[in-house]
Amino acid sequence: MSRLSRAVRLASRAVTAGALVLAALGGVAGCSDSSTAPGRRAGPHGQAGPAIVSDPVARSGGVTGLAAASPLALAAEGAAAYVSLPPGSVPGGTTADNRNVATGASLTVAMADGGFDPVEIAASVGDELAVEVRGQAGVLSRLTVKVPDRRPPAVVRTSPPKGKPDVALNSRVLIVFSEPMDAATLAAAVQLRAGEATVAGSVRVDADGLTAEFVPEAPLAPTTEYELVVTTAVRDLGGDALEAPVTTQFTTRAAEAPETARPLVAFARDSD
Repeated sequence: MSRLSRAVRLASRAVTAGALVLAALGGVAGCSDSSTAPGRRAGPHGQAGPAIVSDPVARSGGVTGLAAASPLALAAEGAAAYVSLPPGSVPGGTTADNRNVATGASLTVAMADGGFDPVEIAASVGDELAVEVRGQAGVLSRLTVKVPDRRPPAVVRTSPPKGKPDVALNSRVLIVFSEPMDAATLAAAVQLRAGEATVAGSVRVDADGLTAEFVPEAPLAPTTEYELVVTTAVRDLGGDALEAPVTTQFTTRAAEAPETARPLVAFARDSD
């Protein structure tokens, strides 16, 4: 074999090897870019977003309300995913259009404080949900999120929000979850503490399982820092727990006259 032929063959091998490496790298990048993980933002912003999409559960009008169901039952009766945006996700957003690209099902919800509480939309595993947030200036954000096969529940927001001062002494503490929760697991999982002391009270759960409210037995102490704790003992309808405990703090106001004390209203947003 001539030196020229050998050189040509070696160069050809090098080009082929380089092409294979580039193809492999391109394949890996393609997998990463083409997969739409929960919360990944698409469109003009091109960055990770905070959307929370639950795994499918039985639709609220389906099998025995929101009771946990097998995949076969979900397929027969209809499945739904819950979509939410935590407060502050898209400042200035006033409405959010939620659409299932696969089925065309859609739902428009009002926003407050740059987010919205969980809403139910018919969906199955793998369906792509498009969330378009609008404000006075038009479209502020577009997000595409795939419905996961399984995802642990999360806390979307609490009221009072983290770090809030001047909280009324007869306040109740609200927790909004990303999907319906097992009410039986919430009583022991939700706690309110003042320093080392645990506040006596009860936990009330809304019928839809999305919201829990801690109701203290007595008014809160003035000018005191409280800590709300939601432990991993809480479970969703599929038996999944929070990935980690959730804690948030707030501080009460000074003593006030009874006629000026007003409780926080369930689902109310704090504007200040």
